[in-house]
Amino acid sequence: MKPMSSRAAVVLSVLGAVVACSSSPTKSTTPCKPKLTVLCKCQDGSEGQQTCEDDGSKFSPCDPCIPPDPLPDAGVDPIDAADSGPPGCGDGIVQEPEQCDDKNKTSGDGCSAKCVLDGNPDSARACPGMQVHVWDSVVEYSGTTTVYAQTFRASPSCGVDGGATSSGSTSPDRVFKVTPHRPGTLKVETLNATFDTMIYAAETCAPDLVHKGWCANAKAGNAGEVLTFPVSSEIAYFVVVDGGAITVQGNFTIRFSVF
Repeated sequence: MKPMSSRAAVVLSVLGAVVACSSSPTKSTTPCKPKLTVLCKCQDGSEGQQTCEDDGSKFSPCDPCIPPDPLPDAGVDPIDAADSGPPGCGDGIVQEPEQCDDKNKTSGDGCSAKCVLDGNPDSARACPGMQVHVWDSVVEYSGTTTVYAQTFRASPSCGVDGGATSSGSTSPDRVFKVTPHRPGTLKVETLNATFDTMIYAAETCAPDLVHKGWCANAKAGNAGEVLTFPVSSEIAYFVVVDGGAITVQGNFTIRFSVF
């Protein structure tokens, strides 16, 4: 037998390589076996199952899994949302339970960003006054008369304050435009005052407020006053907090309620 030439050896080596390569198993391009079911983990750590699609292209989502809570919308701070007041606050349309709505969310202008009474605004200096809306709950507000003028006077003078009557013409005062949203009796009371207060009210707003007897000036000193009078729903009434003695002024809290 003749020895194999070097040229023949190279040819046989190449052929062997080709045969070896062609006999290697072909790698599958299918991600999963159709209808194969396997175990999987949910985001919360619980166990679920997923099944390979009929075409073997992919596994179905892990099931059953409870989806995570959605993230808040971009740009919305949950804290800011809680401080924004009731829905619609700031649109200028008063809806329950808003005490006011002045078409903005600026605090300190008489109506806060939450649509509750706030600040010592210019609207309380003259007619029609600082808006107050009364629903089923008591509305309470704290303010002052010290930065206001002697604009209003009760007509006629009223009350028995230590034996005297007063029109309030010499003391700074505040006017409120009060709209009850139910019929009944409106109760207005002052408390925690640092001066002798007087309250009077009318259906028409004017510096010379003709009150038809709706006036409270019965207590001397800082004891506070209580005024009640009948009201209709959705009708505005004008309430003035004034000084019950000559040239008095200070801080006070006032409450409005309908019963």
